[in-house]
Amino acid sequence: MPPQIEPLESLTKNWTVFPPTAFPRQVKLSKPVELRMAGGSTTLPAGSTAFALSAQANVLVIAPTQTSQARGQIFVHDTNMPTQVRESYERWKKGRIEMAQASWKKQRSSGSGASVSMPHAVDATGKPKRNADGSYDLLLASMQSGEVTEIKLNKIQRWGTPQATTIDNKPTWAVSVFYETIVFCGPMDAEAQAHVREGKVVRWIYPGSGEPVP
Repeated sequence: MPPQIEPLESLTKNWTVFPPTAFPRQVKLSKPVELRMAGGSTTLPAGSTAFALSAQANVLVIAPTQTSQARGQIFVHDTNMPTQVRESYERWKKGRIEMAQASWKKQRSSGSGASVSMPHAVDATGKPKRNADGSYDLLLASMQSGEVTEIKLNKIQRWGTPQATTIDNKPTWAVSVFYETIVFCGPMDAEAQAHVREGKVVRWIYPGSGEPVP
């Protein structure tokens, strides 16, 4: 089954919410915009380009250049930003599906999706052993085997501390990994969580939604 990917309208809450990495970006205006500055004001005509610096609800704050002090406002849909974002979203969506397919194929070829088992990488309680740099051999092995493909080793920012919990009515250790990933508008900080049981990672999820990490 392909991964569940939220529609763009849901991710942007009907074009009212954008991640900080969406800005600054150059946009084309379909309506004129008045720019105000300390010395007065000027107008950018329709068809001009400007830089969107941020968004407030469905209104963009724009400037003629990234360094200009002049500011103006325009509705998101009065620019080509929705077109830009939709193109980025479609590329990101395709990449997510390809990552999930690659992960599924790798797991099938390595033993019908069986998780890497490393009893020596956990202590007597089943808690993953931590390396001096904060990483965990068990989680690294899971990543390298293709059980999760979104998390790139060179994009990991930090490793969380194992937390004892109960999942599926079984004692489980949950370990968070904080990393940078690519979303529909560019790079973004993310968190994934590995569930460890009996010396192996049984699943990777996003702790907020509970959805599997591809």
